[in-house]
Amino acid sequence: STSPGGSTSTTKMDAVGAMYPSPSSDASESELAVISVGSIGHPHLCSRPCLYFASGTCANGGGCEFCHHPHTKRAAYLDKKHREALQDMPQAQAKALIFPVLREKALAFDDSPGTVKALDELAKMCRKAPGTAAQPAGRKARSERVVSSALAATSLRMVLISLKRTAFAGEAQGQAAVEILTQR
Repeated sequence: STSPGGSTSTTKMDAVGAMYPSPSSDASESELAVISVGSIGHPHLCSRPCLYFASGTCANGGGCEFCHHPHTKRAAYLDKKHREALQDMPQAQAKALIFPVLREKALAFDDSPGTVKALDELAKMCRKAPGTAAQPAGRKARSERVVSSALAATSLRMVLISLKRTAFAGEAQGQAAVEILTQR
């Protein structure tokens, strides 16, 4: 391939389809960034940054399960309190809490027809869930607000993981639908 500066560099594909420059090429520094399996969907769906790649010592190359792209800030995660609150909720309530955040983040990332269709399928599954009794005001309502704002601060990947682990725990069809969005 020819770079914008006119120099020619050759690239190879590794087993996972990631492109990397051949050792004999005069590749620019940006071309040397190996795209890893963990980099897929960067920054919304990728896994956390590879510490070894950042220091120039990642031996896994394209097979590395961590992201090889720069991350400007530390990713937000749900803490133990938030995860426990989600796990303690009835599944229908967890779905009702997580899905609106997921929909907003997913459409901001990719509003293609395939994503919209996958979200519509998930919405149907969330609506099919048996209803929950009305929650008393106060502590539970506050807990939901806190978890909802924590979810809003996380990445799309974390919202998908939360939905899969809590709201669709034990539901193969729901987990498969979440997996489709993860692969987009």
